[in-house]
Amino acid sequence: RAKADTIDIEGMTARFLAMYPVYKDAYKENVAVYGDFLYDKFFTDYAVPELRKALQADNKKQINKQIDLYNTCYLKGDEAVVTTVVYTVLGGALLGDAKLAENAWAYMDKAQYLKSAVQQMLQVLSSEKNRKKYL
Repeated sequence: RAKADTIDIEGMTARFLAMYPVYKDAYKENVAVYGDFLYDKFFTDYAVPELRKALQADNKKQINKQIDLYNTCYLKGDEAVVTTVVYTVLGGALLGDAKLAENAWAYMDKAQYLKSAVQQMLQVLSSEKNRKKYL
């Protein structure tokens, strides 16, 4: 049974859209096109580029806002949210880009559990064999 303060994928999406209202139409379009909300596709298409853009620009305010969002979702999220945060968003933004990953770590002092999970995931997926197996 889920706890009342658990964040589900709808809650994570609402928080993301509050931060980036420009994607509200894209969200509606995703639901209209697919019948259900394909959150993995949505976050790959919109959250990953936003995080990469902020990290590349070293936009401290944007990076901190996003890390806070993803850390909260990671700590309080259900299984779908945790997987989406670690693999889809942070994995999508950082996998194969050591420079961006280094920049991200610098902003994750208050997100130690999230940082550890992402670092472990990136380490596992650093080999071609494992990428084929898990992705």
